[in-house]
Formats: sequence, C-alpha cells, structure tokens
Amino acid sequence: MSTATHAKTSSAPPARPHHPKPVHVGPLDWRRIVEWLSADGVITATEAQRTVSRCSAAQSAQHPLVRLGHVAMTRAADHKPLDIETLTEYVAKKAGLDYLRIDPLRVDVGRVADMMSAPYAERHRVLPVQVTPTELVVATSEPFINDWVAEVERQSRRSVRLVV
Repeated sequence: MSTATHAKTSSAPPARPHHPKPVHVGPLDWRRIVEWLSADGVITATEAQRTVSRCSAAQSAQHPLVRLGHVAMTRAADHKPLDIETLTEYVAKKAGLDYLRIDPLRVDVGRVADMMSAPYAERHRVLPVQVTPTELVVATSEPFINDWVAEVERQSRRSVRLVV
C-alpha cells in the first residue's frame, strides 16, 4: 500500500499544532484568583471563604494581586503568607508565562522607551523591560489580555515575549 493511499484510509485525525485552551481571557479579578488558589489546593476552602468575605466588604481600585497580597492569605501546605510576589508567580504560571522580578537599575530606559509610548504602555498595563535585535520583553499586569501584542510586533519589528 502506498503512503498516499494509507493517509487516505487512516482513521487517525490529521496532526495539528497543540494550542492549550487558555485558563482565562480578560482582566484579572481577585475572585477568580481566589477560586484558582482554592481549586489548586494552594489555600483551604475556609481561607478562600474568609478572603471572599473580607474582599467583598468594600470596592477597591487596587490591582487584584496587590489587594490579595494585603489580605494575608496563608498557604494550606505550610501556613506561610501568600505575599504579592508569591501570588504574582502563581498567576504567571497559571498564564503559562515566565515571572520576572524587575530590577529598575537594569532596565535600559532609553531603548525600551523607543519601543512603546508611555500612554500606550499605561493603557495596556504593560512595561517594556528588555530589547534585543529580535525580541522585545514586555512585563504585563494583565497576562490574559494580549490583543495588543501583534500591533507592537509590527511596529517594533521584533517578537514580543510576555512576562509577569
């Protein structure tokens, strides 16, 4: 049997690139992060309920990670506090992105400023942090919103790598 004939009679579906379904699309919100933490066993159900009760008591303009970092949740495994850095690392992993602790002294402000205007960066809640001849590394506080990436890639003529 020829290869062409075998391909036509095979019951296996054609190979397609694997694109995992996103965990979430849209802006982060503290309730969803608490749900994820509870579902993943990072916090107990009791801790999740306590956090929801506490955060529901008042509205806040703070970023969800900042807000949750101030609530003083504790990890189920070792009862250590979940600070903003730990929460940010968790969300980065959930989004499938690298976590980057930004050292302001190592950012080449002149080079990254040429890649994106300050109002654009503020509107999309992003910060260019590194530029190479082929890549622009951009930190984002909204890892599940990336509709702006294609535009920046076109404008900068570089691939964009998102980090949290």
